[in-house]
Amino acid sequence: MTANLKEIFSSLKRIRVKGSFAQNASVTSGWSAAVIIAQFLLSPIITRLFRPEEYGAYVLFNTVVINIAVLATLKYADAIVLQRHRTDRNTAVGLSLGICVVISFLTFAGLLTAAGPLEQYFNFSRIGSVIYLIPVGVFLSGIIETLVHVNVSRKKFFVNGSVGFFNNVNSRALNIALGLFYGGKSVWLIIGDFFGKLSAIIVLFISLKLSVAKCKQFLTDLNFGRLRLMASQNKTFPLYYLPANLLLTLSGNIPIFFFQAKFGAQAVGLFALASSMLEIFNRLIPYAIVPVFLQKANELMAESKELLAKKAYQLFGVMLLMSTVIFVGVTLLGASVFSIVFGEQWHEAGVYAEALAIHNSLTFVVVSLSEVYNVTKSQRMLLANTIVNFVLRLVAVLIITYSAFSQINSILIYSLISSLGAIVYLFGIFKILNFKVVKVVAWSAASVLFLMFILLINWNFLKL
Repeated sequence: MTANLKEIFSSLKRIRVKGSFAQNASVTSGWSAAVIIAQFLLSPIITRLFRPEEYGAYVLFNTVVINIAVLATLKYADAIVLQRHRTDRNTAVGLSLGICVVISFLTFAGLLTAAGPLEQYFNFSRIGSVIYLIPVGVFLSGIIETLVHVNVSRKKFFVNGSVGFFNNVNSRALNIALGLFYGGKSVWLIIGDFFGKLSAIIVLFISLKLSVAKCKQFLTDLNFGRLRLMASQNKTFPLYYLPANLLLTLSGNIPIFFFQAKFGAQAVGLFALASSMLEIFNRLIPYAIVPVFLQKANELMAESKELLAKKAYQLFGVMLLMSTVIFVGVTLLGASVFSIVFGEQWHEAGVYAEALAIHNSLTFVVVSLSEVYNVTKSQRMLLANTIVNFVLRLVAVLIITYSAFSQINSILIYSLISSLGAIVYLFGIFKILNFKVVKVVAWSAASVLFLMFILLINWNFLKL
C-alpha cells in the first residue's frame, strides 16, 4: 500500500498538465473548498438565527424533495456522459428534461390528494401551504442534474464547481437576510434553498453559451423515434441504477423520518446539522473527485479492466488513510467545535457528529469509487448491494424506534450498523474488479474498529 500511496502522490505533479486527472481534480476541489469556506462563515450566523426545531422542519421538507428528485430524470441524465455524438447527446438531454417535467407534474398531482396525510404524519404545520412547492423543488433539481451532466460530457469541471458555490452562497445569504428581518422561520430556509437552485441553473445555462442556432439544432435532433431508441438503449439506468440510487437516498434519509416520529423536529435539526457538517468533507474531496474519476475510469476501462482495478485500489488506499485521519479528529473534537462555532444550543449536534464519524469515514471512501459500478455496467450488483445497505439501515432505525435508547446512543447504533453497509459497497466494487477483495474489506473493518476505539475513549464509556 505504501508503494501505491507514493504513486498517487507523485501523479499530483501532473497538475499543470491541461486536461489531466490531477488538474481537473484540483479545479473541482478548489471550488468545493470555496463552498466549504463560505459555509463555515455563514452557517454559524444561520444557527444563531434559526432554532434546531425550525431547522428540523426545513430539513423534513427538503428530505421529501430530495427523495422524489431522485426520480426526476429516471437517471437518464447519467447517460448523457456516455454519448459520443452530438445528436445522441442532445437526445439524451431532451429525454432527461422531458421526464423531469412529467415527474414534477405527477408530484403535484400526488400532493393534491396526499397533502392532508403528509401534514398530519410529518407535521408540516410550521410551513403550511409551502408544502405545494415540493414539485418546484423536484423540477429545479432535475434541471440541475441534467445540465451538470452536460458539462461533465464537455469536461467543464470549472463551471460545475462554480455552480455549487453560487447555489450555497446565495441560498445562505438569503436565509440570513430573511432571518434577520423577519425572524428565524423554517419557511425562509426553504425559500433560500430555492433561490440557490435558481442561481445554479442560471450559471449552468450561461456556461452553455446558447444561441438561436444551437437551440434550433437541439430541437432538430429531437424526435420521438430517437427518444424511444435512447430510452431503450440506456434502460439499465432506470431499471437498475435508478432503484439503487433511490434506495441509497432513502436509506440515507431514513433517520430523518423515524427521528421525527420518535424524538421530534429538534432531534431532526440536530441530526441534520451534524450530518451536513460531516458531508462537508465529502464535498471537499470525494465528490470533487467523482466526475474526474468517472472520466479517467472510462478511459482505463476502454484499455483493460486490470488498469481500472489498479487505479481504483490506489484511490481506495489514499482515501481510506485520509478519512481515518480526518474522522479521528471529528470523534475527539466534535462537541467542542460545534458549541464554539454554532452556539451552545447546538452542542448536542456535535456529539451526534462524533458518533456519525464512524460511518462517514467509510462513506468518504465509497463515494470516491462509486462510479466503478457505472463504468463496468454492473448496475445489478449495485442494486443488490444497495438493497443490503437499505435493509441494514432499516433494521438500525427499527431497533432505535422500538427500544429505550437515548438519542445519543441511537445515533451510535445507527452509525455502526450503517458502516456494515459501506463495507458491502466496497466489497462489491472490488469483487467486480476481481482485485484484492479481502484486503479491502480487512482495511475497511480495521478503520471502523479504530474509530470506535477512539470514540469510546473520548466518551469515557459514560454514554454506553
